[in-house]
Amino acid sequence: MITKNVILDLLPLYEAGEVSADTRALVEAYLKEHPEVKFAASPDALFKGAVQARPEHERRSALQRTRSLLVKRQLLFGVALACTLMPFAIAFDSSGNTRFVWGNAPGVKLMFTVVAIGCWIAFWRVSRRLRVSGM
Repeated sequence: MITKNVILDLLPLYEAGEVSADTRALVEAYLKEHPEVKFAASPDALFKGAVQARPEHERRSALQRTRSLLVKRQLLFGVALACTLMPFAIAFDSSGNTRFVWGNAPGVKLMFTVVAIGCWIAFWRVSRRLRVSGM
C-alpha cells in the first residue's frame, strides 16, 4: 500500500520529470484518487512545474563564465600574493649578509603595494560573484 508520505517524497521528482514511467503512473494514479495531496506538498514542489529548464546554450554559457571567473580568481590570487610579498624579498650575498632587495627603492615598494591592494580587491569581487553562483 502506498501512503501519502511516500507520494509526498516522490512528488518533487515527479514534478521535475525525473522518475521512471512506473513511478510516474503510480503517482498519477494516487493523485487521481487524492487530488488534495498535490497541494499539501512543500511550496518548492508546487513551483517546480512553473520553472522551466534553461536551454542548453544558456547552460553552456553560464558554465563558461564560471570557468572564466575561476581562472581569473586564481590569477588574481597569485599576482596579489606575489605583489604582497615582493617588498619583503631578501637577498643573500657572497659574504653571507642578507638585505632587502627593494631596500633602496621605496617607489618600487609602493608600486608593489598598490598593485597588491588592487589585485586583492579584484580577487574579493570575483570571489563574491562566484559565491552568488554557488562556487
